[in-house]
Amino acid sequence: MCPVYPHNFIQVNTLFEVIRAHGGRTAWSDKHPAYDLVNGPSGAGVEDLFTPEVNSNDSVTGQDTTTGFHSVQRNDALKVTSILNEIDGSNSTGTPIGIVPTIFGMNFQAVSVGQKLKTGNPKDPMDCTDPTDLTTCLIGGYADALGKTPNSGLQSGLDFVDAQIGQMVLELRHKGLEQSTLVIITAKHGQSPIDVSQRQQVKDAPYGATPGIDQFTTDDVGLVWLKPSRQQKDYAAAQAYLQAQAKSLGIMTLLDKSDLASLYGNPFGNNRTPDFIAITVHGLIYTSGTKLAEHGGFTHDDRNVALMVYNPGLVQNVISDQVETRQVAPTILQALSISPKELDGARRENTSALPGIQ
Repeated sequence: MCPVYPHNFIQVNTLFEVIRAHGGRTAWSDKHPAYDLVNGPSGAGVEDLFTPEVNSNDSVTGQDTTTGFHSVQRNDALKVTSILNEIDGSNSTGTPIGIVPTIFGMNFQAVSVGQKLKTGNPKDPMDCTDPTDLTTCLIGGYADALGKTPNSGLQSGLDFVDAQIGQMVLELRHKGLEQSTLVIITAKHGQSPIDVSQRQQVKDAPYGATPGIDQFTTDDVGLVWLKPSRQQKDYAAAQAYLQAQAKSLGIMTLLDKSDLASLYGNPFGNNRTPDFIAITVHGLIYTSGTKLAEHGGFTHDDRNVALMVYNPGLVQNVISDQVETRQVAPTILQALSISPKELDGARRENTSALPGIQ
């Protein structure tokens, strides 16, 4: 039996594969080994892939790093070090190789955890000054409905990320690379709800009783797959069951095969597509815990993220055009004088580079 890796599931080439084909060196740092998927179908897109597991135990608390504001920052700091090493001409672990990657970058988790975690970890003196009194702990999420005022825990994460990005830019400047480097800062997703007064906590157990169920995944959305052997037989019954459970599960709209075919592919011909996607009411989170927000859904909070592009040669400007994060990869290729059409996804979907960047 042959092993199956995350990159085996990718059906189009990645930015990293295109750059490698042009002789560039590629590097990336992320939160799980599962981000092997960035390697693309070839399995070889990223030459230097550094993935310290974000759910590993923290050195201070001994608990999952995502259970504290500062523990997740310590995990992020490992990735920051990898980037600084690469700017200095080493690989991610600090071994000198005499070359700086053509493309490199990382994922920060500090802001995401700051948005989701209700209170700091009492075992971390940087999160809670008195471990016996939760009122001394940092607080996650936002203090207002519009997300203009971060609470203390989230503010700590924002300050941390700001300082680390600044450190990277200073190192680029020190190495004479700032002028030739395009820096792009964005996010894969937001979190919902920003307004914590709209938060609704719901258990997802009823999904497990769906006729023909094989797998369901829930955050602030419900993704449901039926067993391939039961799909034809149980589809109508599964749809009727989920519609009957709509009130208890907070389902606002249930997308079925007729809706999904044009969006992601017909689940009857593509088993990667869920058989159903449950779009939930705004603010709903499938959880039995205390987290404040989640992602994966279709809400405005989920789908609108920051996007900043920096280079000393760019004129400071705010561009109000409607753009998508999938335009980031074509923009990077354009900056490297490589045709964005070499990306299978960009070519098929006619995705252009971001506007206003020369």
